[in-house]
Amino acid sequence: MTVRYRQICIIAVAIIITAVSRRYALYADEAEEYTVKLNVIRAFDYNLPVIADEDFYQILAEALRVINAGFLSGINLEFVDNGEVSIQDFFSSCDYRETEYYRSLAELRYDLQEPPDFSKSKYREALLEYLSLWDIELLRGFYPDKSIETYDDFYELLTETYTEKMEYLRDLAGAGGSPVITPGKDYHSRAGWTARMRSEKKYDIVITNALIAADIISRPNIRSILKDAKIGSEGFLSPELKPFSGMSLMVNIIEYYGGLEGISPKADIPRELKNRIIGVCSLAREFGHTFFRIPDVNDHPPGCLMNTGFHAVDDAEAYRKLSEALEPCAECHPWIEAKRRVIIGEYYDDLGEYDFAGTAYISALGRTPSNINGDYSDYRRHLLIRAREAYKKAGYSKGVDSCNRLLEK
Repeated sequence: MTVRYRQICIIAVAIIITAVSRRYALYADEAEEYTVKLNVIRAFDYNLPVIADEDFYQILAEALRVINAGFLSGINLEFVDNGEVSIQDFFSSCDYRETEYYRSLAELRYDLQEPPDFSKSKYREALLEYLSLWDIELLRGFYPDKSIETYDDFYELLTETYTEKMEYLRDLAGAGGSPVITPGKDYHSRAGWTARMRSEKKYDIVITNALIAADIISRPNIRSILKDAKIGSEGFLSPELKPFSGMSLMVNIIEYYGGLEGISPKADIPRELKNRIIGVCSLAREFGHTFFRIPDVNDHPPGCLMNTGFHAVDDAEAYRKLSEALEPCAECHPWIEAKRRVIIGEYYDDLGEYDFAGTAYISALGRTPSNINGDYSDYRRHLLIRAREAYKKAGYSKGVDSCNRLLEK
Protein backbone atom coordinates (compact mmCIF):
# COMPACT_ATOMS: atom_id res chain seq x y z
CA MET A 1 0.00 0.00 0.00
CA THR A 2 1.46 3.37 -1.05
CA VAL A 3 1.70 6.38 1.27
CA ARG A 4 -0.70 8.25 -1.02
CA TYR A 5 -3.26 5.46 -0.82
CA ARG A 6 -3.01 5.42 2.98
CA GLN A 7 -3.63 9.15 3.06
CA ILE A 8 -6.73 8.80 0.87
CA CYS A 9 -8.07 6.04 3.15
CA ILE A 10 -7.49 8.13 6.26
CA ILE A 11 -9.27 11.13 4.71
CA ALA A 12 -12.22 8.96 3.66
CA VAL A 13 -12.57 7.50 7.13
CA ALA A 14 -12.37 10.99 8.65
CA ILE A 15 -15.20 12.18 6.40
CA ILE A 16 -17.39 9.25 7.40
CA ILE A 17 -16.65 9.77 11.08
CA THR A 18 -17.45 13.48 10.82
CA ALA A 19 -20.81 12.78 9.17
CA VAL A 20 -21.73 10.20 11.76
CA SER A 21 -20.56 12.42 14.61
CA ARG A 22 -22.87 15.24 13.58
CA ARG A 23 -25.89 12.97 13.68
CA TYR A 24 -24.56 11.29 16.81
CA ALA A 25 -24.28 14.67 18.59
CA LEU A 26 -27.99 15.36 18.01
CA TYR A 27 -28.84 12.52 20.35
CA ALA A 28 -25.98 12.78 22.85
CA ASP A 29 -27.48 15.72 24.75
CA GLU A 30 -30.89 14.04 24.90
CA ALA A 31 -29.28 10.85 26.14
CA GLU A 32 -27.93 12.73 29.15
CA GLU A 33 -31.51 12.70 30.44
CA TYR A 34 -31.90 8.99 29.82
CA THR A 35 -33.15 7.12 32.91
CA VAL A 36 -31.75 3.73 33.80
CA LYS A 37 -34.27 1.72 35.82
CA LEU A 38 -32.85 -0.92 38.14
CA ASN A 39 -35.23 -3.61 39.38
CA VAL A 40 -34.60 -4.34 43.07
CA ILE A 41 -35.98 -7.24 45.08
CA ARG A 42 -35.50 -8.34 48.69
CA ALA A 43 -34.98 -12.09 49.12
CA PHE A 44 -34.88 -12.91 52.82
CA ASP A 45 -34.07 -15.90 54.97
CA TYR A 46 -36.84 -15.61 57.56
CA ASN A 47 -34.84 -17.70 60.02
CA LEU A 48 -32.67 -14.59 60.46
CA PRO A 49 -33.54 -10.96 61.27
CA VAL A 50 -34.80 -8.92 58.31
CA ILE A 51 -35.02 -5.18 57.67
CA ALA A 52 -38.15 -3.05 57.61
CA ASP A 53 -39.31 -1.05 54.59
CA GLU A 54 -37.95 2.11 56.21
CA ASP A 55 -34.48 0.57 56.43
CA PHE A 56 -34.66 -0.55 52.81
CA TYR A 57 -35.59 2.91 51.56
CA GLN A 58 -32.83 4.53 53.64
CA ILE A 59 -30.28 2.19 52.08
CA LEU A 60 -31.43 2.99 48.55
CA ALA A 61 -31.60 6.75 49.20
CA GLU A 62 -28.09 6.92 50.63
CA ALA A 63 -26.70 4.80 47.82
CA LEU A 64 -28.30 7.05 45.22
CA ARG A 65 -27.00 10.20 46.93
CA VAL A 66 -23.43 8.92 46.95
CA ILE A 67 -23.58 7.51 43.41
CA ASN A 68 -24.78 10.85 42.07
CA ALA A 69 -22.21 12.84 44.07
CA GLY A 70 -19.27 10.52 43.48
CA PHE A 71 -19.66 9.66 39.81
CA LEU A 72 -21.55 12.58 38.19
CA SER A 73 -22.24 10.32 35.23
CA GLY A 74 -25.07 12.31 33.64
CA ILE A 75 -27.22 9.18 33.93
CA ASN A 76 -30.46 9.32 35.90
CA LEU A 77 -30.89 6.23 38.07
CA GLU A 78 -34.19 4.92 39.35
CA PHE A 79 -34.48 2.04 41.80
CA VAL A 80 -37.71 0.12 41.15
CA ASP A 81 -38.97 -1.70 44.25
CA ASN A 82 -40.20 -5.21 43.43
CA GLY A 83 -41.12 -6.07 47.00
CA GLU A 84 -40.01 -8.89 49.25
CA VAL A 85 -39.99 -12.69 48.89
CA SER A 86 -38.60 -15.61 50.84
CA ILE A 87 -35.19 -16.72 49.70
CA GLN A 88 -36.65 -20.16 49.01
CA ASP A 89 -39.22 -18.68 46.62
CA PHE A 90 -36.59 -16.56 44.94
CA PHE A 91 -34.45 -19.59 44.16
CA SER A 92 -37.36 -21.83 43.14
CA SER A 93 -38.67 -19.21 40.69
CA CYS A 94 -35.95 -20.05 38.17
CA ASP A 95 -34.92 -23.35 36.52
CA TYR A 96 -31.20 -22.64 36.79
CA ARG A 97 -30.52 -26.15 38.17
CA GLU A 98 -31.17 -27.59 34.72
CA THR A 99 -28.31 -25.65 33.13
CA GLU A 100 -24.98 -27.07 32.14
CA TYR A 101 -23.30 -24.25 34.04
CA TYR A 102 -24.89 -25.33 37.31
CA ARG A 103 -23.74 -28.90 36.77
CA SER A 104 -20.22 -27.71 35.97
CA LEU A 105 -19.89 -26.09 39.40
CA ALA A 106 -20.62 -29.32 41.28
CA GLU A 107 -17.21 -30.85 40.62
CA LEU A 108 -15.27 -28.23 42.56
CA ARG A 109 -17.83 -27.18 45.14
CA TYR A 110 -17.07 -27.40 48.86
CA ASP A 111 -19.55 -29.89 50.31
CA LEU A 112 -20.22 -29.07 53.97
CA GLN A 113 -21.57 -32.57 54.58
CA GLU A 114 -18.54 -34.28 53.02
CA PRO A 115 -15.64 -31.81 53.19
CA PRO A 116 -13.09 -32.09 50.37
CA ASP A 117 -9.79 -33.89 50.80
CA PHE A 118 -7.40 -31.13 49.75
CA SER A 119 -4.58 -33.63 49.27
CA LYS A 120 -6.36 -34.83 46.12
CA SER A 121 -4.88 -33.62 42.85
CA LYS A 122 -8.13 -32.22 41.41
CA TYR A 123 -8.43 -29.70 44.23
CA ARG A 124 -4.73 -28.91 44.36
CA GLU A 125 -4.43 -28.35 40.62
CA ALA A 126 -7.56 -26.19 40.39
CA LEU A 127 -6.67 -23.99 43.36
CA LEU A 128 -2.97 -23.70 42.47
CA GLU A 129 -3.96 -22.57 38.97
CA TYR A 130 -5.93 -19.73 40.56
CA LEU A 131 -3.21 -18.88 43.09
CA SER A 132 -0.62 -18.66 40.31
CA LEU A 133 -2.43 -15.56 39.06
CA TRP A 134 -1.28 -13.78 42.23
CA ASP A 135 2.16 -12.40 42.91
CA ILE A 136 3.72 -14.58 45.61
CA GLU A 137 4.70 -11.47 47.55
CA LEU A 138 1.06 -10.42 47.81
CA LEU A 139 0.11 -13.87 49.06
CA ARG A 140 2.77 -13.67 51.76
CA GLY A 141 0.98 -10.60 53.07
CA PHE A 142 -2.03 -12.72 54.03
CA TYR A 143 0.12 -14.75 56.46
CA PRO A 144 2.83 -12.29 57.58
CA ASP A 145 4.04 -14.51 60.41
CA LYS A 146 4.44 -17.63 58.24
CA SER A 147 7.27 -18.72 55.94
CA ILE A 148 5.89 -18.89 52.39
CA GLU A 149 8.40 -19.68 49.66
CA THR A 150 6.16 -21.35 47.09
CA TYR A 151 2.55 -21.47 45.98
CA ASP A 152 2.36 -24.93 47.54
CA ASP A 153 3.26 -23.42 50.90
CA PHE A 154 0.40 -20.95 50.59
CA TYR A 155 -1.94 -23.71 49.40
CA GLU A 156 -1.34 -25.70 52.59
CA LEU A 157 -2.00 -22.69 54.82
CA LEU A 158 -5.07 -21.54 52.92
CA THR A 159 -6.76 -24.92 52.75
CA GLU A 160 -6.22 -25.45 56.47
CA THR A 161 -7.85 -22.10 57.19
CA TYR A 162 -10.58 -22.81 54.64
CA THR A 163 -11.52 -26.07 56.34
CA GLU A 164 -11.62 -24.47 59.80
CA LYS A 165 -13.82 -21.57 58.66
CA MET A 166 -16.23 -23.77 56.71
CA GLU A 167 -16.63 -26.10 59.69
CA TYR A 168 -17.49 -23.07 61.80
CA LEU A 169 -20.19 -22.03 59.31
CA ARG A 170 -21.57 -25.55 59.19
CA ASP A 171 -21.94 -25.71 62.99
CA LEU A 172 -23.12 -22.14 63.53
CA ALA A 173 -26.52 -21.92 65.23
CA GLY A 174 -29.05 -19.10 65.12
CA ALA A 175 -31.04 -17.58 67.95
CA GLY A 176 -33.38 -20.60 68.12
CA GLY A 177 -30.50 -23.09 68.30
CA SER A 178 -31.00 -24.48 64.79
CA PRO A 179 -28.15 -24.50 62.25
CA VAL A 180 -28.10 -21.33 60.16
CA ILE A 181 -26.85 -23.11 57.05
CA THR A 182 -28.71 -26.04 55.55
CA PRO A 183 -26.07 -28.03 53.62
CA GLY A 184 -27.02 -28.57 50.00
CA LYS A 185 -29.32 -25.54 49.79
CA ASP A 186 -28.19 -23.25 46.99
CA TYR A 187 -29.18 -20.06 48.77
CA HIS A 188 -26.46 -20.80 51.35
CA SER A 189 -23.86 -21.32 48.62
CA ARG A 190 -21.81 -18.98 46.46
CA ALA A 191 -21.95 -21.61 43.71
CA GLY A 192 -25.73 -21.65 44.02
CA TRP A 193 -26.01 -17.86 43.86
CA THR A 194 -23.63 -17.72 40.90
CA ALA A 195 -25.72 -20.21 38.92
CA ARG A 196 -29.06 -18.71 40.02
CA MET A 197 -28.11 -15.17 39.02
CA ARG A 198 -26.65 -16.35 35.73
CA SER A 199 -30.21 -17.31 34.75
CA GLU A 200 -31.83 -14.13 36.11
CA LYS A 201 -33.95 -12.21 33.59
CA LYS A 202 -35.58 -9.46 35.65
CA TYR A 203 -33.92 -8.39 38.89
CA ASP A 204 -30.80 -6.27 38.64
CA ILE A 205 -30.21 -5.95 42.40
CA VAL A 206 -31.04 -8.48 45.09
CA ILE A 207 -30.84 -7.49 48.75
CA THR A 208 -30.54 -10.47 51.07
CA ASN A 209 -29.70 -11.42 54.65
CA ALA A 210 -28.58 -14.97 53.86
CA LEU A 211 -25.46 -16.63 55.21
CA ILE A 212 -23.65 -17.66 52.01
CA ALA A 213 -20.65 -19.98 52.16
CA ALA A 214 -17.67 -19.28 49.90
CA ASP A 215 -17.82 -22.78 48.43
CA ILE A 216 -16.34 -22.41 44.91
CA ILE A 217 -12.97 -24.04 45.47
CA SER A 218 -11.51 -23.14 42.07
CA ARG A 219 -12.25 -19.40 42.46
CA PRO A 220 -12.01 -18.59 46.15
CA ASN A 221 -12.14 -15.10 47.53
CA ILE A 222 -8.98 -15.27 49.63
CA ARG A 223 -9.89 -12.34 51.86
CA SER A 224 -13.31 -13.87 52.54
CA ILE A 225 -11.78 -17.24 53.42
CA LEU A 226 -9.33 -15.68 55.85
CA LYS A 227 -12.06 -13.61 57.47
CA ASP A 228 -15.05 -15.95 57.84
CA ALA A 229 -15.47 -17.94 54.57
CA LYS A 230 -18.77 -16.28 53.79
CA ILE A 231 -19.77 -14.05 50.88
CA GLY A 232 -20.87 -10.46 51.34
CA SER A 233 -22.04 -8.23 48.50
CA GLU A 234 -20.99 -9.38 45.04
CA GLY A 235 -21.63 -8.91 41.33
CA PHE A 236 -22.65 -11.88 39.18
CA LEU A 237 -22.83 -12.60 35.47
CA SER A 238 -26.44 -12.28 34.29
CA PRO A 239 -26.30 -12.24 30.48
CA GLU A 240 -30.02 -11.49 30.05
CA LEU A 241 -29.93 -8.25 32.06
CA LYS A 242 -29.30 -4.98 30.26
CA PRO A 243 -28.69 -2.20 32.85
CA PHE A 244 -25.49 -3.74 34.25
CA SER A 245 -24.41 -4.89 30.78
CA GLY A 246 -24.84 -8.57 31.48
CA MET A 247 -24.35 -8.49 35.24
CA SER A 248 -26.41 -8.28 38.43
CA LEU A 249 -25.65 -7.23 41.98
CA MET A 250 -26.34 -8.92 45.31
CA VAL A 251 -26.15 -6.81 48.49
CA ASN A 252 -25.85 -8.80 51.70
CA ILE A 253 -26.83 -7.18 55.01
CA ILE A 254 -25.94 -10.15 57.25
CA GLU A 255 -22.92 -8.47 58.86
CA TYR A 256 -25.16 -5.67 60.10
CA TYR A 257 -28.45 -7.41 60.84
CA GLY A 258 -27.69 -11.14 61.11
CA GLY A 259 -27.15 -11.29 64.86
CA LEU A 260 -24.68 -14.16 64.44
CA GLU A 261 -21.56 -14.59 66.55
CA GLY A 262 -18.42 -14.15 64.47
CA ILE A 263 -20.45 -13.17 61.41
CA SER A 264 -22.37 -10.03 62.40
CA PRO A 265 -19.87 -7.84 64.28
CA LYS A 266 -21.57 -4.59 63.29
CA ALA A 267 -24.83 -5.06 65.14
CA ASP A 268 -24.07 -2.36 67.73
CA ILE A 269 -23.97 0.46 65.12
CA PRO A 270 -27.07 2.74 65.39
CA ARG A 271 -29.74 1.60 62.96
CA GLU A 272 -29.89 4.70 60.74
CA LEU A 273 -26.10 4.87 60.50
CA LYS A 274 -26.06 1.15 59.73
CA ASN A 275 -28.42 1.70 56.80
CA ARG A 276 -26.31 4.57 55.49
CA ILE A 277 -23.17 2.47 55.70
CA ILE A 278 -24.83 -0.39 53.79
CA GLY A 279 -25.99 2.10 51.16
CA VAL A 280 -22.46 3.42 50.67
CA CYS A 281 -19.98 0.65 51.52
CA SER A 282 -22.05 -2.19 50.06
CA LEU A 283 -24.53 -0.93 47.46
CA ALA A 284 -22.86 2.23 46.06
CA ARG A 285 -19.35 0.79 46.01
CA GLU A 286 -20.44 -2.49 44.41
CA PHE A 287 -22.52 -0.43 41.99
CA GLY A 288 -19.28 1.26 40.88
CA HIS A 289 -17.75 -2.16 40.28
CA THR A 290 -20.76 -3.66 38.50
CA PHE A 291 -22.35 -0.77 36.60
CA PHE A 292 -19.27 1.22 35.60
CA ARG A 293 -16.86 -1.76 35.79
CA ILE A 294 -14.39 0.27 37.86
CA PRO A 295 -11.89 -2.06 39.57
CA ASP A 296 -10.49 -1.71 43.08
CA VAL A 297 -8.02 1.17 43.08
CA ASN A 298 -5.53 2.48 45.60
CA ASP A 299 -4.18 5.58 43.84
CA HIS A 300 -7.28 7.71 43.28
CA PRO A 301 -7.97 10.93 45.22
CA PRO A 302 -9.12 10.57 48.87
CA GLY A 303 -12.75 11.29 47.99
CA CYS A 304 -13.03 8.40 45.51
CA LEU A 305 -15.54 5.74 46.52
CA MET A 306 -13.56 3.02 44.75
CA ASN A 307 -10.37 3.40 46.81
CA THR A 308 -9.48 0.22 48.68
CA GLY A 309 -8.12 2.33 51.55
CA PHE A 310 -11.63 2.71 52.96
CA HIS A 311 -11.57 -0.97 53.89
CA ALA A 312 -8.49 -0.55 56.05
CA VAL A 313 -10.69 0.97 58.79
CA ASP A 314 -14.02 -0.07 60.29
CA ASP A 315 -17.15 0.73 58.32
CA ALA A 316 -18.34 3.60 60.52
CA GLU A 317 -14.96 5.32 60.17
CA ALA A 318 -14.88 4.59 56.42
CA TYR A 319 -18.32 6.14 56.05
CA ARG A 320 -17.28 9.22 58.02
CA LYS A 321 -14.11 9.71 55.98
CA LEU A 322 -15.91 9.27 52.70
CA SER A 323 -18.69 11.67 53.70
CA GLU A 324 -16.10 14.31 54.50
CA ALA A 325 -14.07 13.85 51.31
CA LEU A 326 -16.63 12.65 48.74
CA GLU A 327 -16.25 14.38 45.40
CA PRO A 328 -16.41 13.45 41.70
CA CYS A 329 -13.31 11.46 40.84
CA ALA A 330 -11.55 12.50 37.64
CA GLU A 331 -9.56 9.24 37.68
CA CYS A 332 -12.81 7.26 37.36
CA HIS A 333 -13.93 9.30 34.35
CA PRO A 334 -12.71 6.86 31.62
CA TRP A 335 -14.92 4.03 32.96
CA ILE A 336 -17.86 6.38 33.49
CA GLU A 337 -17.61 7.88 30.00
CA ALA A 338 -17.39 4.41 28.45
CA LYS A 339 -20.54 3.35 30.29
CA ARG A 340 -22.32 6.51 29.11
CA ARG A 341 -21.70 5.34 25.55
CA VAL A 342 -23.41 2.05 26.38
CA ILE A 343 -26.39 3.96 27.77
CA ILE A 344 -26.48 6.11 24.63
CA GLY A 345 -26.48 2.90 22.56
CA GLU A 346 -29.48 1.67 24.52
CA TYR A 347 -31.13 5.05 24.00
CA TYR A 348 -30.72 4.68 20.22
CA ASP A 349 -32.00 1.09 20.43
CA ASP A 350 -35.17 2.33 22.10
CA LEU A 351 -35.61 4.97 19.38
CA GLY A 352 -35.15 2.38 16.64
CA GLU A 353 -31.99 4.18 15.45
CA TYR A 354 -30.09 0.91 15.23
CA ASP A 355 -27.19 2.14 13.11
CA PHE A 356 -26.31 4.71 15.75
CA ALA A 357 -26.88 2.18 18.54
CA GLY A 358 -24.19 -0.01 16.95
CA THR A 359 -21.87 2.98 16.62
CA ALA A 360 -22.37 3.89 20.28
CA TYR A 361 -21.57 0.34 21.46
CA ILE A 362 -18.39 0.32 19.38
CA SER A 363 -17.52 3.74 20.81
CA ALA A 364 -18.06 2.34 24.32
CA LEU A 365 -15.71 -0.53 23.55
CA GLY A 366 -13.05 1.85 22.30
CA ARG A 367 -13.28 3.96 25.44
CA THR A 368 -13.37 1.11 27.97
CA PRO A 369 -10.06 0.70 29.86
CA SER A 370 -8.61 -2.81 29.69
CA ASN A 371 -8.38 -2.81 33.48
CA ILE A 372 -11.99 -3.36 34.48
CA ASN A 373 -13.81 -5.12 37.27
CA GLY A 374 -14.42 -8.54 35.79
CA ASP A 375 -13.14 -10.26 32.68
CA TYR A 376 -12.31 -7.74 29.94
CA SER A 377 -12.57 -10.29 27.13
CA ASP A 378 -16.09 -11.27 28.27
CA TYR A 379 -17.15 -7.63 28.44
CA ARG A 380 -15.60 -6.92 25.04
CA ARG A 381 -17.56 -9.82 23.58
CA HIS A 382 -20.76 -8.55 25.21
CA LEU A 383 -20.41 -5.10 23.62
CA LEU A 384 -19.50 -6.52 20.21
CA ILE A 385 -22.56 -8.78 20.22
CA ARG A 386 -24.79 -5.83 21.11
CA ALA A 387 -23.23 -3.79 18.31
CA ARG A 388 -23.65 -6.65 15.84
CA GLU A 389 -27.31 -7.12 16.75
CA ALA A 390 -27.96 -3.40 16.33
CA TYR A 391 -26.26 -3.37 12.93
CA LYS A 392 -28.34 -6.40 11.89
CA LYS A 393 -31.55 -4.54 12.71
CA ALA A 394 -30.25 -1.54 10.78
CA GLY A 395 -29.43 -3.71 7.76
CA TYR A 396 -25.83 -2.53 7.92
CA SER A 397 -23.98 -5.62 6.69
CA LYS A 398 -20.51 -4.04 6.84
CA GLY A 399 -21.00 -3.32 10.53
CA VAL A 400 -22.14 -6.89 11.11
CA ASP A 401 -19.12 -8.27 9.25
CA SER A 402 -16.74 -6.03 11.21
CA CYS A 403 -18.18 -7.20 14.51
CA ASN A 404 -17.95 -10.84 13.44
CA ARG A 405 -14.28 -10.42 12.53
CA LEU A 406 -13.55 -8.82 15.89
CA LEU A 407 -15.42 -11.58 17.71
CA GLU A 408 -13.23 -14.18 16.01
CA LYS A 409 -10.05 -12.60 17.42
